Amino acid sequence: MTAVGIAALWFRAVTPNNFHNIERGPWRDKGGGGPTYIEIPASLVPGTLELLGVDGDGIPVTIQARAVGAPDLDPAPITFESKTGGRLRIANQNRRITPDLRHPAWRPGLGFPEAPADVASAGEAGQHLPGGRLVVYVALDGAGRYHAGFTTGTDLPDAWPNHPWLAALFDPSVDGGYRAGLAVDEPTRQVLEAWRRGKGALLYGPPGTGKTWVMSRIRRWVEDGAPAALLLDPADRHVPFSLATGGETPIPTPARTDWQTFHQDLSYDDFVIGLRPSALPDGGFELVPRLGRLLEGIYDLGDPGTDSASLVLCIDEVNRGNAARIFGEFITFLDADYRDHSPRRLPIPLPALTADDAGGAPPVRRQSGAPVQLPDPWYFPQHVYTVATMNSVDRAAIPLDSALARRFVRIALRPDLELLAAHLGVDWAEVAGRARKIRAPDGDAWQEGGPELTSVLLLDRLNLSIAERLGPDFELGHGLLWDVGRVDEEHRWDALVAAWDGELLPQLLERFLNRPRDLLDLLRVDEPPPGGPYAFRPRRLLGTDAAPAGMELVDDATLRGHPPDVQRITLRWLAR
Repeated sequence: MTAVGIAALWFRAVTPNNFHNIERGPWRDKGGGGPTYIEIPASLVPGTLELLGVDGDGIPVTIQARAVGAPDLDPAPITFESKTGGRLRIANQNRRITPDLRHPAWRPGLGFPEAPADVASAGEAGQHLPGGRLVVYVALDGAGRYHAGFTTGTDLPDAWPNHPWLAALFDPSVDGGYRAGLAVDEPTRQVLEAWRRGKGALLYGPPGTGKTWVMSRIRRWVEDGAPAALLLDPADRHVPFSLATGGETPIPTPARTDWQTFHQDLSYDDFVIGLRPSALPDGGFELVPRLGRLLEGIYDLGDPGTDSASLVLCIDEVNRGNAARIFGEFITFLDADYRDHSPRRLPIPLPALTADDAGGAPPVRRQSGAPVQLPDPWYFPQHVYTVATMNSVDRAAIPLDSALARRFVRIALRPDLELLAAHLGVDWAEVAGRARKIRAPDGDAWQEGGPELTSVLLLDRLNLSIAERLGPDFELGHGLLWDVGRVDEEHRWDALVAAWDGELLPQLLERFLNRPRDLLDLLRVDEPPPGGPYAFRPRRLLGTDAAPAGMELVDDATLRGHPPDVQRITLRWLAR
């Protein structure tokens, strides 16, 4: 089976007390109760919530996870619930209670340790932990799929790669953790390749395609020391992990990061260097130069008091501000050919500084207010790396200056139906065949799709229509429907309705603001489904069957307030 890149790894050591909870006989049959869960302490709650993609209000939550070592089994649920004292728990893990709701990855059939039903105490249960340690883990791959497995003992197996994430699974002093890092998917690979070429990376595309998510994941990976990327083989229980080739860091470590979101009020003074008022003893003030975020970061690289070997600058929404003005002459230094250690290096120009009486550069203030003396001449460090995001749709954004744009490698992030299908548990190999049946000109097969398949087909149809009318840059991202896969199966229709009203519809209304006829066609207002109620209808003058002259409007394009059967028929028809 093909190995997949790992974006995050969560694990929890199963204490003897927890093992007693999940292995002892069913006390309920004897009229008693007792815990049946694996406890998650408060210290592990933030990482657990990040793994699940929810905040504290999103609990309880159930994920669907594949069992490592059993690729033929369907994904099975793992439920996380709240517990007193700010803790969580993995619920329903006692395999002796009917029905057995423990995840298949954590059952004896796949080698999970077991204790006799009459185990009397936590101490006795602990005697059945191989090597004195049992850990359950959940890995999140780059396609948003969860995989569950376990480890035993306190020694990293010889066949496993020596990776800091994996070493923690076997460390008796670590009771659990969460690590997010680098899954070597195509956008990430292209970012690393851009850095190897001495250029910045620009992630661009419509909203909901994961631009900021990819950048934040790369930032976390850098902050964690840029460890080698991990792969997971879902079919191999004994040696599931390996190191990804080509996932090694192209930047020196340790590295520090800085995150800056561009906006219309951000200026050169804020980002590079500017004059700021400073109080004088006599009650007046003077203007003194102060480093902006960019120069603050590169000054740190040459500061003997820091051990950073490189700087990664993350810029979100780079075209929301006037990027050419914000960078100013520092656009030149986005090209590595003009930095330190290059034969063509150029000194950093600082027009905001006026030479002192001796002809040297005056002191400047750091953002903390501390005065520093800049080197003279001062050269831009070699190891500064940039990754930025750009929304290809936002009408309020400023077009990216061509001199700035050519210093970035552009990486397009498009809506990814296959990724969405994997996240929703839809077999991509079957999608085309089922879609052909549902979209047949005749018949009622269009009513057969569940919320998962409907979500995939809905995004497919909307994006093809949008691309035909407006161009591919205006398509809808798969992330707009991501929440459908984050809830229990029984609530997925509700999640799809909420995604339509809160995510998809507002985007459609914005794109077709001045094209009402196209919107009506997109919503299929003039061709409702045969024999079934439909949520959308054209807006008419009272007492007539006509729209106002020159106007073609939909009466209501939201699904809230409609009965569930109308909502489902409407969504299936839209996806047809």
